[in-house]
Amino acid sequence: MKGVITLTITMLCGFYSLSMANIAIDDLYDIWSEDKVTFSKTIHNDDPNKTAYVKIELVEVKNPLSDNKTEKTLLPKEMSESLFVTPSRLIIPPGQSKNIRFYYPKGRNKDEVSYYRVNMTPVAPKKEDGFALSDKELADNDGISAGVGITIGFSSILAVQPQNAFYKTTVSQKDEAIYIYNNGNAVIETEVKAKCKTNDSLKTGGVTVNHSYCNQQGVFEQKYKVYPQKNRVIDTSFLKENIEIQVFENGKNTQKQRYFLA
Repeated sequence: MKGVITLTITMLCGFYSLSMANIAIDDLYDIWSEDKVTFSKTIHNDDPNKTAYVKIELVEVKNPLSDNKTEKTLLPKEMSESLFVTPSRLIIPPGQSKNIRFYYPKGRNKDEVSYYRVNMTPVAPKKEDGFALSDKELADNDGISAGVGITIGFSSILAVQPQNAFYKTTVSQKDEAIYIYNNGNAVIETEVKAKCKTNDSLKTGGVTVNHSYCNQQGVFEQKYKVYPQKNRVIDTSFLKENIEIQVFENGKNTQKQRYFLA
């Protein structure tokens, strides 16, 4: 392809689409619950004029929360023994969306969460890329792509819950903190909401500034994922009145508690 400069950017947790191809995804972090045999992810082509050609790559991530983290790109033969993603190439017409599907040919891990990184990279298709295009289609795309372009790729995380998932979540309050303990073997999600104190020491020109974690309405709202055998500590020193904690296990709201703050 002549006269084309392509810059592909991928990040572990992804980012919002700024690319010429205008592809987009719904979530940068997906949790595949234990009660679903397969999992699907949607990729959108928001460009009203151009077809998106997207290559899919699956990376297995071992020990993601430790210093011993390793990553390995899975080839088709390796995916047949582990997690399989299909298709590995997508042709998405302008303004449309298509799905990629994940499944385990030999079953998922029984007792531990498995982690993967899914790389989705828009490309200007070449014959060797495997998009099954005719020579004329390749030539047409080469003409359309001529020039200088920036292509932004996405990386999202897929956490696969174990087959024998169990949940044991406890929430407690001590001093100026809330402690959320995940004593199970699956990832849980939490939502936290509270009102914020104002910081008079940050007043500038008569304007009172809120804590950096608070929105313009003076409300603290955050979502957290808590990993198996880990905990999340929430500092409440900048919050007031009360704090609401919701816990989601396997996508279901299993706890909703309110704690009063000093």
